[in-house]
Amino acid sequence: MAAFLATIVVGIVITNYQYGGKAYYMRIDNSPTITHVDVPVGTTVRGYAYQGTARDAQGQTKKLKFTTNERDISPFRKGQQVKIMVNKNFGVVGYQRVQEQGVPVVVDVYRSLNLSVEKILPLSTLTAITATLLSLLIPLAIFLQKRPGSDAVETATIQIRIINVKALVFAFVLICFAFLLWGIDSIKMMLLLPYSVGVILILSTLVKSVKWITDWNWEPETGFRSLQQNKLIKKSKLTTNQRKLVWEARLKGMAEVASKMVGLQVMPIG
Repeated sequence: MAAFLATIVVGIVITNYQYGGKAYYMRIDNSPTITHVDVPVGTTVRGYAYQGTARDAQGQTKKLKFTTNERDISPFRKGQQVKIMVNKNFGVVGYQRVQEQGVPVVVDVYRSLNLSVEKILPLSTLTAITATLLSLLIPLAIFLQKRPGSDAVETATIQIRIINVKALVFAFVLICFAFLLWGIDSIKMMLLLPYSVGVILILSTLVKSVKWITDWNWEPETGFRSLQQNKLIKKSKLTTNQRKLVWEARLKGMAEVASKMVGLQVMPIG
């Protein structure tokens, strides 16, 4: 009994090793190349060679080439969907016609999405978008960092809350990663995610920079600057000495604003 079971197990392993594999689906888009194929009993028959890009159920692509013969189920008509079994040891080990409904939906959906991304966002468009964002970000960052008269509060808030270097570096890494792999058609849809995250981080920095520059509301606790300064003090990892400097500068600024408002109130009319 044990020998019988062992024989079955060995047979399954050998069969899987030779004929098992992963299923790919390929649409026949071109006419086959006609060749001659040797078949058993020493005869030669007409063969048909096909090649193209196939996709598995998850949408992963693979360049495949396989040959059939006139005694087989071929030739395949143009537009026919073919299921191809690919063995990691022996290559293509089987194929069969399938109807459109037999092809996993994810293949067609993923392929359509990749094609749409490729048409809407070619590499030239991505380059233009990225260059535009950089041309806006760099001058704003330089202006805010080099702004004269900035006190300790403003400097710390700009460097941590507005122009966050770590976030921008992370954004550029994501964008560069998408650029490097954009030539691979089968993963454009996936690459759109890191690129979008990078663009969103840069846009967020631009928006906060513009808000900081255009905030003329000097009322404590109500303006954009005051809100960002509060978040800096509450959430940032400042040392005790840094917090002391920030609070001293902030209290000094609030005192100056209060004195100006008092001066306006007591100013004689006429």
